[in-house]
Amino acid sequence: MTKRPNPLVRIVVLGLCIAIASQTFADTPLAPPEDFTHRAEIATVEGRVETNTTIVAPANHAPWAIPVWARFYLLAPDALSILVLSNGGNLLGSRDPDQIVATVYYVEDGAVHAQSFTLSDTMDPAEMPQTASHFLWLDSYRAADGGWELVLSNTKTITITYR
Repeated sequence: MTKRPNPLVRIVVLGLCIAIASQTFADTPLAPPEDFTHRAEIATVEGRVETNTTIVAPANHAPWAIPVWARFYLLAPDALSILVLSNGGNLLGSRDPDQIVATVYYVEDGAVHAQSFTLSDTMDPAEMPQTASHFLWLDSYRAADGGWELVLSNTKTITITYR
């Protein structure tokens, strides 16, 4: 008679393997930029590498474009605003307080506006934990009333407002 391993042990071992693998890939180089099209009920978002643009085509509004290819972004529920994170997303290459970590682009009166936020606008750079080769500044983000809610790596939550 063969004794079967406890299923709980299998789950714990699998969880540890996944955690180790996710930490291993956190500091790997980013894939090169490539064109993308993301379709959702509220809008289609297209990133074009050659022109370094991201085009937002809301379901109920004229399309609009921003002058950047956006690797990490979050579209507002009305599709008239987009939060674009730095190219590293939640990871930064330094603790430079003046580096731009996020930019909000939004449509108002038919024109596209931008508002950028530096690391020092969001948190104390000394509070960022270090990974193998980067610094973690952001845990999660979501659309909120009148802006974007950011949960920072120091566990503080801030709201970036615009307009």
